[in-house]
Amino acid sequence: MDNIISLLQALGPLLDSMAVAVPVVVVAFALYQLIGKLSRVIDRFAEADFSQLFSSDR
Repeated sequence: MDNIISLLQALGPLLDSMAVAVPVVVVAFALYQLIGKLSRVIDRFAEADFSQLFSSDR
């Protein structure tokens, strides 16, 4: 029983750091997804604007 308690005490700092790391990773992944979607939207607007410019020049 003492071994289990000492193991939990040794894992305490690791679990504390994971409690901070997991939300940070989730937020970073969400930002990555959001930036990807925004870049796709910007690309679509750019293509639409360029196609309108080219059609008005002709």
